[in-house]
Amino acid sequence: DPELFQSQGIVDDVVEDVACCLEVPRTSLNIIASQKGLVAGPLQWIMKTSDLNNIGETQVVVDCSNKVETIPSIIDSIIAQKTNAIAILVVEKESIFQRIIQSSIIREAIVITAKGVPDYATRLFVKLLEDSFDLPIVGLFDADPYGAFIFFVYRFGSRSSAYDGMNMAISSMKWLGIRPSELKYLDLPRKCFKELDEHDHKLINKLLNEKYLPECYKIELNIMKDLNLKCEIEALTSDANKLIDLYLPTKFGKQDWI
Repeated sequence: DPELFQSQGIVDDVVEDVACCLEVPRTSLNIIASQKGLVAGPLQWIMKTSDLNNIGETQVVVDCSNKVETIPSIIDSIIAQKTNAIAILVVEKESIFQRIIQSSIIREAIVITAKGVPDYATRLFVKLLEDSFDLPIVGLFDADPYGAFIFFVYRFGSRSSAYDGMNMAISSMKWLGIRPSELKYLDLPRKCFKELDEHDHKLINKLLNEKYLPECYKIELNIMKDLNLKCEIEALTSDANKLIDLYLPTKFGKQDWI
């Protein structure tokens, strides 16, 4: 209703305010976002669905071992999961997600993307996996302030949903890369790096002012600030697919994440 709310942003704020006032998650208000996140890898789950004909519930087994599945909008409908994966890899971008699932990595790791800033369903899904399995959860993001911000949303939650943060913050998630401290050692062409702009510096300063942020992450942000450089994940795919053949195997072999 544009005449009443003017913009979608105002609607979103009102929904958050109502949920916070009632101290319930948005799903309890029957407000469900459209599906956004994708998952692939050695993972199965059982999901209950409504049977309109029998006015009851049925159970559906979802297997994403050989195909990409969309993360359900209602995570509460998942009642069981199983996997033989050795890790969970959360990727910032769908383009990188598509490259990874075409490699042998997909046989050993559950790969997830929310195509940018994570939506509620994707965050709750990763949180469910964290609670269900004793697996390392690591994130692959651009080495820029926005990539760091997206990782922090997964790891610590967002201000807009702070009232429900415990249900969505993935406390065991680690920052695999691309970390600013790696930029000097990646052996990439100069064209892969760009200087930070005014908006980048503003976001870095905003993140550095967050009281919750551990020192190890502040060090990375300060390195980025001092270098005045940023780099996208795609830079690792321009040179004989260094991302798949060298970067990720080395990272997992050394468990190089913070």
